[in-house]
Amino acid sequence: MAKQQVLVSSEQQYDFILIGIICQHKDYRLCYELNQKLEINLVKCDDYELFFSARKTQSSFAKFGYKSPGGDTFILLSNKDTRGTLLQEQPQLDYLLMITENQPNESHSAIVKTLKEISIILGAFALNPLELPSREYLIME
Repeated sequence: MAKQQVLVSSEQQYDFILIGIICQHKDYRLCYELNQKLEINLVKCDDYELFFSARKTQSSFAKFGYKSPGGDTFILLSNKDTRGTLLQEQPQLDYLLMITENQPNESHSAIVKTLKEISIILGAFALNPLELPSREYLIME
């Protein structure tokens, strides 16, 4: 049988909302607050592990996930581990919230505004994955 190759454009790979979060609390505390405010149910997943060839280190980042009945996917990743940061160009960020919407219904600004209402979040802002030099680290298979 002949091989079939599917080409995915870079824009399709990064078709998700990416929000950087500054929060000095532990990941489980942030998940609790996000679950309450966004009415979702983030649960702990296997850590997201990456090998950084430039640093020659293996890093492990905490990961939480939820898939809504409507098909929306929420992933909360820690941006920091003991060896460094996932997005090196954004070292001030503690967490990254990635939202893949089945049918877009909320704007980036509405979600960011909702997150800023959570008392333990010191800052939240939308990021454009296509503008990040380390964007390839955000593609999880």
